[in-house]
Amino acid sequence: MDYQAFLNNELSKAADDQEELQLFTVHYHQAILAALQELKLCSHCATLDLTGLRAGANSLQQESFVNVAQLMQTFKKRLRDLRLLCPACRTAFQQQILVRFFEIRQR
Repeated sequence: MDYQAFLNNELSKAADDQEELQLFTVHYHQAILAALQELKLCSHCATLDLTGLRAGANSLQQESFVNVAQLMQTFKKRLRDLRLLCPACRTAFQQQILVRFFEIRQR
């Protein structure tokens, strides 16, 4: 399955409908949280202090958002420690997001 193509197709379909685009965005962010729960790190990244990342992810799961813009801004701020991951872990994480997004959209 080409998960990236699926994401691109879903985004193309949602682009013309504001409500569908917002739903797409919410589903994508749900996929990020699901992928974070399953995050597996290499030996190097396992030594990093990712306490802030895990705490940010946990708080995001409990939080309500007024609108999609607030959701996106809050995710960006709380998950900024993702930039500390090595390229291999970041790539694996991004792939897991795509898989989780596909599963969410299939429900």
